Order: sequence, then structure tokens, then C-alpha cells
Amino acid sequence: RNASELRKAAGGYWLQCCYYDGEKIETSLPNLFHLPFSSLVRNLAESIHRFPTLVSFEGLSIPLSETKKITEEFNISLEQARVFRNKLNIFYHKSLLNSRLDFSEPWRFFLHGHSNTTVMRHVSENLSRALENLGYDVFFQLNQGTEDDHCFRQEYEFDPHVTVNINHLNHWISEDVFNFVWIQDPQHWFVDEGKSVSLRERDKIFHLTEYMDHLLQKKGIKSEYQPFCVNRELFKRRDHIEREKKIIMIGSSYKSKWDRIQKKEKYRICEQVLNHYINEGHISREERIKIQHDNSELSEFEIESIIIYVERDLILKHILRMDLGVEFEIYGYGWDSDIDFQPYYKGTLEYGEDVSKKYNSAKYALVIGAYVLQQRTLEAAASGAIPLVYEVNEVEEIREKDTFSRSLLFFKKPEDLRKLIRDDCTLDLEFIVRSNDYQKFASRILESVERDLQSNRI
Repeated sequence: RNASELRKAAGGYWLQCCYYDGEKIETSLPNLFHLPFSSLVRNLAESIHRFPTLVSFEGLSIPLSETKKITEEFNISLEQARVFRNKLNIFYHKSLLNSRLDFSEPWRFFLHGHSNTTVMRHVSENLSRALENLGYDVFFQLNQGTEDDHCFRQEYEFDPHVTVNINHLNHWISEDVFNFVWIQDPQHWFVDEGKSVSLRERDKIFHLTEYMDHLLQKKGIKSEYQPFCVNRELFKRRDHIEREKKIIMIGSSYKSKWDRIQKKEKYRICEQVLNHYINEGHISREERIKIQHDNSELSEFEIESIIIYVERDLILKHILRMDLGVEFEIYGYGWDSDIDFQPYYKGTLEYGEDVSKKYNSAKYALVIGAYVLQQRTLEAAASGAIPLVYEVNEVEEIREKDTFSRSLLFFKKPEDLRKLIRDDCTLDLEFIVRSNDYQKFASRILESVERDLQSNRI
């Protein structure tokens, strides 16, 4: 019962570990662990999960003197287990750092994700499947929030040739390992001015957006553009679903980011940015830098938070007020707290089939935000919904705009949507899906490794 309640109440990336003695229980709870007192020291020492911190006697009729004795013996055993665990963790760490790899044998790929993330987990899992489909040995470690952050047992046992990480450097590996890092969000290790970053020779950095590239360049880190991909096994046309002339928008509200900004200047900047989007279109990187320069009382991240709030929430409000004459549905997190969205809000969706089915029910999918090739752009196109995409002038995407127009309908200003949904058009939705699937990204990683190995042989 306790484990179930703790599971539901858990916030963030940590989940309380619940251990129990006695008969083993069949359960699907990821934080409930069988721990017989008879083998407590060994089991805890060799486990990958965090240690218990207290003993509960709830519901048991045990004298106080006895509970005190049990607690004292438990704490002694706990300290013994900590000593052994620490020695094992040091061993795993040193072994990974000193690993010498043979690249003439089949390559092993290590990826990890966290069950509490809404994007990164699925990205890593989909890329893992793509590598497996290409015939490679892949270990995908899905953390539940109970794990000991200092324990690398699973990675040590797998001994990978290649690691792929979302946002994290993963520098507990040897110089032999090829380490790919895909930056999708700002992280302290490359954002904080006081932090220095030293890359390994076999580190390869990708960035998702122009803003991530901008932050990395400020830190002196070179990176290459890699847009989102789509899993074509999950996102596909489902001909048994009737497609209606309606617009679906799937994604999260950014109001929480807006609410965290306490400075009153945000209202003036918000109005300025919103007027620009409605009357002129997207705000370029140069214009954003100017806004930052003119409003130095706000940090760069506060300015960005204001802009993405406008791009997602306020532009959507403006579009809804336009009354385009078609049904509109909104799915995702955070919309229910704003009364303006409640008539259109239909709840949240599970990643994968549920999202694809909704897109299959609509002729159009609205994609608004900081860049064109969002996950939803590709998932909608793969599911047969025409993406109505805000025309964003990201540097890498500008180069591909003529190509994108084969599969997407762009609007520079919200008013442009009237004509787009009034006119019939024929698009090659499959083109943009085929150009951005996970197999293509997996092949890019493989080619990078092979190219580096080849150059070292010469």
C-alpha cells in the first residue's frame, strides 16, 4: 500500500524505494523490492537502487524494545552494505574508464531514458529499436527514479562500444567509447558561465534547434544539426478511422514558464512579442538578442520563456478567436488551467498509438512553436494529417524550406490560415516522414563511427 501511494505522489525524477521482508509479492510497482533480512547486506550491496533510510513497523504488534533492537541491527547491516556498495561502485567506475574495446567484434550500443520524461525517453527508445533493426546489440536502460546515481553496474556489464545520450555528456566511459550527445534542452553543464566543459576526442554533439546551437557556441562547443525523428511503426495512416475536416493541436502549454517570471517587465515584452508575431511573423535570433540587450533586467532564459509562451499559448488563443469555421481540438498538459482553452481542451494522450489515432481523425494538425520539425510535425504527417506549421526562420531549416513545402503548409501570420484551410492542396506527406525517420539517424551515427575508425587506420 505504501509503495503504491508513494508511486502516485512522486514528483520529478526521484521515486521513494520501498523494501519489505517476508513472502515475495507479485507486483508491477517499480519501487517495491523484496529484501529478506537474512540476505540484506549482500542484496543491498549488489543492488542498483538507493538504500532504505528507515524501518516501518506499521500494522505490526511488536513491543517497543523489540522494534528498537531490530532497527539497531538493521542500521548496522545497512552500514556494512554501504561499504560494499561503495567498493563495487568504484570498481564499476574504474573498469568503465579503463575499458579497452575491440571494434572488430559486433558493436554494442548503450542508451538510457527515464520513465518520468515525456520526450527523451521515447526518443532514446525509438533510436534503440532502429539500431536493433539494423542488427546491433543494444541495451536500453529505462530508469524509474529508484536508481543509485553512482552505480554503473549495468553499463559496466554491457561494456558498450557506443553510447547515445540526450542532453547529458556521460563522461564515465573510456577514451575508446564513441559518445554521441543530442542536445534538446538547455543544461547547466553548458549554460552556467562558471562551468568549464572539456570534450573527449570521441564525443560528438548534435543540437536540435538554433537556440541550442547558440548556447553551445557561446561555450565554444561545436555541434551538428539533428532534427527530431519519427517512428514509422507507431505513427502511420489508419484507414479504418474516418478523417474529419478539423484542426488538432497536440502539445503542452508553456504558461508555467511564464508564471515563474516574477518581474513586471514581462508584460510589456510579451505585448511587444505578440504584436510582432501577429503582424510580422517569427522573431529571428538577431531580434531576440536585441530584445535581450534592450531589457537587461531580465535574463536570456526569461526572455526565451516569454517568447515561447507567446509562440505556443498566446498565438493559439489568437487563432481560436479568429473563428476559422472548423472544429478545433487541443490535447496535452497545462491547458485545463486556462479558461480560454477549456471549450477546446480534450485531455492528454498516451505517446504512440493514441496520438497517431487522433491525427488520423483530422485533416489538419496545427504546429506552433520555436521550430518547424517538431515531433508533432512528423507524427502528424506520418498519420496523414496535413501539418499547418508556423513559418520559423531557423538557420538549418531555411536551407530545407523548399523541400519542406512538399509536405507542409506554412503560415507566416495567423491570418494566413484562412486561405490555407479554404484551398484544396495535394502534399507529399510521406516525403518529410521518409527523410526524418529513426533509421536515418541511426545510420548517421554508424557512418560517423566508421568514418572515425577508418581515419585512424590510415
